[in-house]
Parts: sequence; C-alpha cells; structure tokens
Amino acid sequence: RNSSAEDVLSVFRDRPECVLQLQQLVAWEVHSGAKPESLQRLSTKLGLSLDSFVFLDDNFFEVEDVSRRCPEVLLLHVPQKEEDFKALLQHSWVLDAHGTQVTREDEQRTELYRQNALRRAERDRHPQLAEFLEALKVEIDLRQPTLGDQSRLSQLCGRTNQFNTTQLRLSESEVNSWVQSETRYVLAAEVKDKFGDYGLVASAFCSFTTSSLVVDGLVMSCRVLHRGVEQRLLQQLAETALARGKAQVLVRFRPSSKNDLARGFLARLHAWSSCPDVSGGGNGYSMECGEQNFYFQAQKLSTLEAHHLQDFSTDTAGDAISRERQVLSWTNVVDAEDWMVETPDRNWTLRAASWPQLLQRI
Repeated sequence: RNSSAEDVLSVFRDRPECVLQLQQLVAWEVHSGAKPESLQRLSTKLGLSLDSFVFLDDNFFEVEDVSRRCPEVLLLHVPQKEEDFKALLQHSWVLDAHGTQVTREDEQRTELYRQNALRRAERDRHPQLAEFLEALKVEIDLRQPTLGDQSRLSQLCGRTNQFNTTQLRLSESEVNSWVQSETRYVLAAEVKDKFGDYGLVASAFCSFTTSSLVVDGLVMSCRVLHRGVEQRLLQQLAETALARGKAQVLVRFRPSSKNDLARGFLARLHAWSSCPDVSGGGNGYSMECGEQNFYFQAQKLSTLEAHHLQDFSTDTAGDAISRERQVLSWTNVVDAEDWMVETPDRNWTLRAASWPQLLQRI
C-alpha cells in the first residue's frame, strides 16, 4: 500500500538491479485504499476472474481482509526472513511453469493483455455485437496441430476450466499420442484480429466409432468467446466426419463446478439444430454415468456459421454473455419441472415437458 505512484514507479526507473521490469506490468493499483477493492478493479480491467489471481503480502491483516472479501483469490503470506520467502516462492505450485517449454503465448502474455484493453475500448465504441465483431476483423485458422504445439495444447487442457467440455487434462506426452494416433483426430484453432494475435486458443480432441466422430474434449480460451471460434470448430469437425463417412458428431460433456459456459453453448447448439429427442433417431441428448452427450447430424452441423447462435438484431456484447450465463442455469436438467415458470430477467415462460422442448424455448 502506497499513496504515491511516483515512488513506486521510480523503483523501476532508478534501480537497475530490479529483476522485474516496468514493461512486464500490464496494470497496477497504487493508492492507500483497500486491497480487496483493488483486486476487484484489476479483475474487471484485465477480464480475469478472481480465481486467476495470487495475492502476496507480508501483513497478516491484509491477507485476512482479502481472504474474507475475495475468497476466490489464492493467498501467500510473505514471511519476514528472505530465505523463508525464497523457499515459499520455490515451493508454491501455483508459481510453477507449466510443461517443459515456454510457449509463444507465454512469451506474449503481457502484450496479449495490452491488446485486450484495446479490444475492450473497441467494444465500447461498438455496443452491437455484430458491429463489434466486424470491427475486430477476426481471422480464424483451423489446422491439425504439429508436434511443436504439444506444450501449448497441454497448457490449454490443464488451464482451461470454463469452456472445457470434459475436463480432459493431457500431459505433453499424451498430447503427442493423440496427434500421432491414426485412430484419433485433433483440430486446433489459431485466432488473430486487427489488434494482434491471440495465438493457439482452442482445440478439439476426437476419436471415431463406426457411425460417429466423437469429440472427447473441446477446450477454448474464454479470451475468444463470442468470436465465432466455437462455431467454426464444430463446423469443421462436421465436415471431417462427413469426409470419413460418419453421419453423426457426438460431443461428450462432463459437468464440473466451472464449465457451465461450455454447457450453455452446447445447449444453444442443440436448440439451433432442431434435434428430435435422442430416442427418435440419430440426433439428440443423453445422460449416462454422470456424462451428458450431445448428438448432432453431421450434415446439419456442417452448415453452422460463425454468426449462428447469435441474435445480432437485438444482442449487445454484454447481452450475449448474460444469455450464456442464463442458459447454463437450465441446462443441468433433462425434463422441465413445474417450478421452472419464469426467469428473473426475461419475460419468458418455460412450460416445456421435455429436454428438447426446453432447449427450443431457450
């Protein structure tokens, strides 16, 4: 806590022995105010959830205050002795590097956050989602990964929670096995826009049955949510299925405490595809052993475009995210119950008798 930003910034300018450089910082809060409020402002500014933050402080009361008001933040109480502090840093798993290689995305992390600030400013200038996406000039490159992508793909599996369909966690060697396997298929997405390169931000890990392409794991960084990446990935997977003589795409989903964004997307995709109930033929939804499976006709899915699942006539960028959160609160049930009468924020009345009808109402 320091009320003078100049005093803090002078350390970076005047102390050449300082390992941390000013250009490595993306945002800061320098004032005498409460630290929990600083963390909340940084969370908003950077577009990161509080559970992405690590808070280090040598003041026990500050640590307790953050613990009480921001329980999602990981706390490290800094000891007084330097050797103890070094030991704390060396033995805190959250500060460990992931994998054996520093990826291109790791090297560009600070710049990526700076670019995101420019994107948020662009979003403020274009409140309509369609206008915002058009202004960004998003480019999506879908390809099968090479062995050089193994570290980044492992990172995506290990670090992505919200848009992760099955919580598939793969080591670098396991990623290699998927990439090299003749019976499996991996599709990766690199994304860039006019502000810069997001890097490799999404991947689908697939296998095959006699009639289906099976998406065993779909992971995507939330930095590219609502950019059309998820639609393009599924569309390309459908084309791959058809090329291999598979009439169906099966997307596995395993619920967790954090992956409702992925479930919301699959629910909307299910409604868009106008699927009959699973008992009525190849498309639909099923639930078994805690795993929820979404079935899609590959032919229909191959027509999916980036603008589908978005009502551009009425949605703002904020509305799209709000709707995603709203949908997820209903997608953990198979049949609608009597109490599902009205949502708190919309004048929708839900009186569906079955899962497909419920999805159509959504």
